[in-house]
Amino acid sequence: MEVQDGFIVGIFNYCDRWCERCPLSSRCRLFATLAEIEFEQANGPLTEPRMVRERRRLATQMIELSAEVEELGAKALPKPGERVGRLPIDLEPSVTPDPDVVRNREELQQKIRALSLSTNPSVRLATDTIRYFSLFVPMKVMRALSQVARRGPGDQQSDANGSGKAALLGLDRMESAWRTLIDTHHFSPLAAAPFLAEIARMRRNVHRALPDAHKFVRPGFDEPDDVRMIDAAEC
Repeated sequence: MEVQDGFIVGIFNYCDRWCERCPLSSRCRLFATLAEIEFEQANGPLTEPRMVRERRRLATQMIELSAEVEELGAKALPKPGERVGRLPIDLEPSVTPDPDVVRNREELQQKIRALSLSTNPSVRLATDTIRYFSLFVPMKVMRALSQVARRGPGDQQSDANGSGKAALLGLDRMESAWRTLIDTHHFSPLAAAPFLAEIARMRRNVHRALPDAHKFVRPGFDEPDDVRMIDAAEC
């Protein structure tokens, strides 16, 4: 684990970006950057505005990302039986929502919104988790699979494995959240089945494309002893 200016290098690359629930936000340079931006918006910048610097950095990243997307095109995820780049041929389609989910989308959204106001904190957390990771996980899966398509899975600490592990951890949390809603009788097992099936399909795809993703060591998060040593040294 590398530390610069008290921040763990790269800790934000493979986290879930849910800063308000992160135990290591004080070690994250990205979190500090966002806090500085919020301060400047309320009080004015001390030097060149952080937002200007961030926009410059993000513009460079977007140019690089656009080039990668254009190179890969619509083949980021293959059709059944189609081989794309170095992706395994046995990936299952898991991007298009389940037809039952599409048909009942509005009813589902209304129910989730209602549950987010529940007096039960476990239910509120479950709904927040489902809503958050429903956006986060597909992005990480797409990033992981696009990396594999171009370069293969790489070594244990490859970006593909890191993105794959972040996606798998998010899927675990989504599944646990749905189990909570089932156990508290807010959803029947039958009603939750399409969502759990989609989670299972996405998990199988990540495991097939990146069988060693679980071995990836996320900076900070998978190095608790090192983090404790840094905290002790600073104290």
